[in-house]
Amino acid sequence: MFAAYCQKPHSDDPMAGLVLGDRPEPKIPEGWVRVKVSHASLNRHDIFNTIDEAWKVLVNPEIVEKYMLGSQQLSDWQKGSSIIWKKDFNGRKFVDKGEILEITPQRV
Repeated sequence: MFAAYCQKPHSDDPMAGLVLGDRPEPKIPEGWVRVKVSHASLNRHDIFNTIDEAWKVLVNPEIVEKYMLGSQQLSDWQKGSSIIWKKDFNGRKFVDKGEILEITPQRV
């Protein structure tokens, strides 16, 4: 599966462990089951760092591209503005859009 995933954690440089590519198939522990979900989008990112560094991870398009599977992020980061992620993948164009409802720079 093509994904952004942590190959090996690095406490001093968290982004160093991030890999973009084919993720190895997970080993399913005994007693667990695999549930396949298709046609759904869910993004959750836990960022463990200072507020300044966490803010950069959220708004810097070069960093966002690393954990959003190469997506281009577009926004002027103003309340009421749009936020758009664009990606071409295997000849298909993907666009995800949202609206910035509230924003307080350097505060997460």
